[in-house]
Amino acid sequence: MSTKIYHAWKVEIKKLNEFIDFVRPQVLENASNIILELMPNVTKEGIDKQKKEHPYYHKENELRLECLFDICREISNSNMKSRRFDVDFSLNIWLRNNYAYVIPIGYYHWFDVPPNTKDFKYFNNTDRPEGLSEEEWDFRREAWDNINCGQGVSAHNSRRLQHTIIDMSGIGDIDFELMMHEAIKDNNNVNKS
Repeated sequence: MSTKIYHAWKVEIKKLNEFIDFVRPQVLENASNIILELMPNVTKEGIDKQKKEHPYYHKENELRLECLFDICREISNSNMKSRRFDVDFSLNIWLRNNYAYVIPIGYYHWFDVPPNTKDFKYFNNTDRPEGLSEEEWDFRREAWDNINCGQGVSAHNSRRLQHTIIDMSGIGDIDFELMMHEAIKDNNNVNKS
């Protein structure tokens, strides 16, 4: 069985909330930047459609934003994925002994982690990274093997916790959408197509 975990961290359980609080604003900023970069590309047709669906929005940027949210929701609710529009992001977390093992889920945009966090990637399809001892690499393999197949093939799902930061499925992520509306409210500098 091949294991490919290219982005993962190990953090003490007692520091898990600190880890999430540290990462969350960075993920939200990444998603905000994706949306803001796309706003100038919204077509007149997209804006006109939003005028009908959201007559309470009067500023063009609000309508552009709603058009992009519609696209994000559609992608989130479907099997198609698009790095350009997919802002969904969560952290899969497994608790083992005194540690939480964390894997980011979604299109990964680099973010910083707290200093008390240990990089804990592992893959067995190529050589171990330079600077890691064979003992450390074997320890990571054993840890991920125990997490992934501790009591059977699907054991990792039965013990997995998921912390969602942005989820545009269903009706969308109200908190993220409100945050974006607040961000553009005073910002009329978003380019127009």
